[in-house]
Amino acid sequence: MNLLDTALTIATTNPVNNGCAPGMDVPVILSLSSLLPGDLCALDENSEEVFYEFVQLSAIDHSAFSYNWPYVIQATRKQGFYYKNRQAIIYFYFRKHTNNVQQYKLIVVNHLGHNSEELVHEIADAAKKLAIATIVKNIDRDRILLWNDLGFTETVEPWSKYSFRDDNTFPEFVYDIKKFINLQVTRQTRSIINKFLREAQYTFLHYDQSFKESAVQLLEKTSEYLENKGVDFKEEVFLAHQFVFDDNIRNKTIFVVLEGTVLVGVTCLTQFKENLFVNAVFSESKSNLMRFFLWKSVVCYCESLEACQQPIYLALQGSENEGQNNWKRFFCPIRVIHRTHMTNSL
Repeated sequence: MNLLDTALTIATTNPVNNGCAPGMDVPVILSLSSLLPGDLCALDENSEEVFYEFVQLSAIDHSAFSYNWPYVIQATRKQGFYYKNRQAIIYFYFRKHTNNVQQYKLIVVNHLGHNSEELVHEIADAAKKLAIATIVKNIDRDRILLWNDLGFTETVEPWSKYSFRDDNTFPEFVYDIKKFINLQVTRQTRSIINKFLREAQYTFLHYDQSFKESAVQLLEKTSEYLENKGVDFKEEVFLAHQFVFDDNIRNKTIFVVLEGTVLVGVTCLTQFKENLFVNAVFSESKSNLMRFFLWKSVVCYCESLEACQQPIYLALQGSENEGQNNWKRFFCPIRVIHRTHMTNSL
């Protein structure tokens, strides 16, 4: 599918909802492409392989959460594009605000390769000619001055009414996976996990298409619950987890969790070399259940591997609110990664 066909598909199949949602008009992406010397393309079935090639070539912290492919699909809501030259690549999408004077913002979710910051600067300047501001996510705080020199400043406008800087609001956590599995965690968390082990009977199985209908229903229920709880728009929660069911993502492992014959949880994990990333966990709205499913999924995943294949580190995404941040912190990370959003001014 070429750039025009992809733009048409995105524009007609992803309507705006709740006043804030991904979206785009066809002329926007085509106009942007015409202003750029490099290759601007829609993500396709070959994009995952190219992504990991650039990951391996980049001087980056490989435990940072944005360096796994499901994150890119999640962050762009399956409406992503890439812009590249021979040395670098960036991944982005357009975010639309119906109640904003600036109808679109260009959101860069990842940039890889040699001098990839210059490539971001290039596309941001082109977007500026179309009166579109750019936000660059997942910027390490020790590189803020570099981005200042390129004309970017740290964002001051909240990402949404639910979070200040989306999943960069609170830090990412990296864990020693052996300590995590062996419950070398806070006493409270260890007590919660052990209580589930004693009192509950859950079965963890590998996902297949026979579980899809009940898994989607669970996600719909979870999305509505989180909106009612004031965590996020239900449509945004649903869109953020649709990647779990994307057959085009090859490098991922999905577990479904059954209580008897009822599906009560879904988890998604991705390993790349020594790092295991937990991409998604959603479950029935039972207290502490999600953190138990997180722990048990990591155990099940590692038990299925030979010792030489097992990851060394577990990486969890940054959090949007303090509640999410706290329960992740109680698993006792060995390292935190502080990241932020940068933006240019029109």
